[in-house]
Amino acid sequence: DLVLALTAEELQVWASAEGLKGVTVLMLKLRLQGICGLSRFRQRILARSAVLHDVIHVQAPGELQLARLPFAEASKTEIAALLLACHEEDFDLVDEILHRPQNPDLSNDRGLTALVAATEVGNADIATLLLEANADKNLVDSFGATALSVACEGRFTQVANVLIEARADVNKAKLQGEAPLLTACRNGVQAIVEMLLRARANLNQVNDNGESPLYHAAKQGQWGCARILLEAGAQADLCSSNGKHSGGTPLFIASSIGSLQIVDLLLRFRADTEKATDAGSTPLGVAFDINRLDVVKLLLGAGAGKKMSRPASIVLDFAARARPKDRLLCAAARVGDLE
Repeated sequence: DLVLALTAEELQVWASAEGLKGVTVLMLKLRLQGICGLSRFRQRILARSAVLHDVIHVQAPGELQLARLPFAEASKTEIAALLLACHEEDFDLVDEILHRPQNPDLSNDRGLTALVAATEVGNADIATLLLEANADKNLVDSFGATALSVACEGRFTQVANVLIEARADVNKAKLQGEAPLLTACRNGVQAIVEMLLRARANLNQVNDNGESPLYHAAKQGQWGCARILLEAGAQADLCSSNGKHSGGTPLFIASSIGSLQIVDLLLRFRADTEKATDAGSTPLGVAFDINRLDVVKLLLGAGAGKKMSRPASIVLDFAARARPKDRLLCAAARVGDLE
């Protein structure tokens, strides 16, 4: 399908006043890709009906023609071959298959595409090559995961950067409603969290259980990710809406695992110390339950327990269960002397 003819004069203008010296067919294809929307893999440059290879330097005078190729038919075996080449990180073979030209978005029975396959092994070079072939950045596998979600799960920072730079949808959630930012926070990948926020990912996007990225950062003890989110303006008191700790806030979940650093961080960002779960458990109460005196002291110092109907009895109960050397601290906590 002939779509464009370039005269020698037009080529000279395109190549600048210095002429065509040093301009290869590949360089011309890349320039035309932005003009006609065809990836270089589907372009053929012809001179006098002969196909010019990418490494050939463009010569003037003469006329060049651009032919557009449709995607070649691909069998299941050929689709599998591209996926395998991506998994085995065989860059040259991937390039060869794309030049058939084979559609990079064809998937196997599990919905696996070449871009997701390349992402699964963390190969940024092959991911870049596939994007150059106009691979769809937002296609999902059978789990509803995009390549970006897979990069966040695998902690592949370079691939995530390639996808974000290519404007992948940073808020597209997989099954159970988990968006890339939540995945990155759960896995503690601070670099990816920062990339996603620069790309305007939704700070407070929750999963199907109503759990936010901050909630999962707190749940996994990921202090660095929690700090980044809070400094970016994440809501400190978003409650989960389902599951074991339904109604729990990030402060509650951090208290429940005894994460002193994250509790301290959340308190510095004015997290609500009194917000209870649907079952009525508070951050202070759960800290008592797991015998974390350090967390108890921190919460009491921030004013927790003021709304409790019987705070003294709870402290005394805790003191009875505490080690002998900790009883003095519990008694001091009861009267508010935390120094």
